[in-house]
Amino acid sequence: MSSVGGGQLDLRALELANEIYGIVAKKDGNGNVEGQATVVGLHVDDTQLVNLHGDVTCLQVSGNQAWIGVTVTQSTAAPGPYSVGGSFWFRVQDNGEGENAAADRISNLNPNGGAARCNEMRAGLPLAWEIIGNVQVR
Repeated sequence: MSSVGGGQLDLRALELANEIYGIVAKKDGNGNVEGQATVVGLHVDDTQLVNLHGDVTCLQVSGNQAWIGVTVTQSTAAPGPYSVGGSFWFRVQDNGEGENAAADRISNLNPNGGAARCNEMRAGLPLAWEIIGNVQVR
C-alpha cells in the first residue's frame, strides 16, 4: 500500500498564502510503515505560518482514500502539537488521473494522536480542500 504525491492548496479566496504538501508513505506486507511528509506554510492560527517535516508512522488505505499519521522531526512552530516530537494525522483522496478527473482532496491536519488516530480511519474527517497537484493512493 502507498500514498505518494503532493501539491498545494489555493487559499487566495481566504486571503491566505498557499500551503504546499508533499507525501511519500508506504506500508509493506508485514505492516511496516515508512515515509516522509512535508508541509510548507501551514496556517496554524492568525499569527503563525509553520513549515513541517516528519516521519510517516501510520498508513491505512481503503479504496481511493488514505489516512496518514506523522511524527514531526523538523518544525518552525512554537511549542505545541506541531513542534518537534509532536504528531498529526490527515486523510487524502485520489480521484484519478487526467483532465477529466475530479481534483484530489485532503483534510485539515489534525494535531495529536498521529498513528493512533490514523489507525482509526475516521470517515467523518472532512476532505475539506482540493489539491492543485496529484496524490496517488494504492
